[in-house]
Amino acid sequence: MRIPVSIRHIVHRLDPSRHGRRPGPAAAPLLVVVAGTVMAFSACAPRQAIVESEPGRAAPTAAGEATLRSDLLQLASAQEDYEADNGFYAARAADLGFSASSGVRVDIIQGDRNGWSAVASSGEAECGMYEGGIRSPRGYLTEAGTVMCR
Repeated sequence: MRIPVSIRHIVHRLDPSRHGRRPGPAAAPLLVVVAGTVMAFSACAPRQAIVESEPGRAAPTAAGEATLRSDLLQLASAQEDYEADNGFYAARAADLGFSASSGVRVDIIQGDRNGWSAVASSGEAECGMYEGGIRSPRGYLTEAGTVMCR
């Protein structure tokens, strides 16, 4: 078996005109089909509408809600570490060394030996979470240990 020694040699061996075939416009129809498919899918893709609840104030976006969820999950992790060290959950975010993302307000509603609850808000969006044997601080929070948004 012969091993090619240079890139030029490899390119020469792969050249279709060397085998009596001419390179043709075979790629052009494929490109047209791919471009048409992409345009069709992009026209059908759902777009996120901006719905205004008050004049000049946009409704919460999925990205904003994701930030709230992320902050609450980070808070949950900090609460678990705090409880492991102290035997009870923190009642203040400052006790955890926790700081929320820019534009997000996180309020710990309850923190004691039984569990903890918190709500994160930004603009119109609000998400919450609670853990342990305590009551849900908001009606939309129906499952302990899960971040839920209204």
